[in-house]
Amino acid sequence: MDTLNISDTYFSLLKNLSVKSKLELISKLANSISSREPRPNVNFRENLADFIPEQSAEEIIADLRKERVFNRKIEDFE
Repeated sequence: MDTLNISDTYFSLLKNLSVKSKLELISKLANSISSREPRPNVNFRENLADFIPEQSAEEIIADLRKERVFNRKIEDFE
């Protein structure tokens, strides 16, 4: 969603607030920006190292197909 579109949506919801409520909201938003702790620099690939399989996609698919169990019971209608 576009940032401008989001801000317009919020503005349409908040435009009928009292001046006092708007000023309190501005203060809270400003404080939330200034008190934000910096995010640690995280390497995305390092965090995913444990999730990367050693098998190829074809091997994983073959294993899944091999483990399939069909136990569907078909009953006769009388």
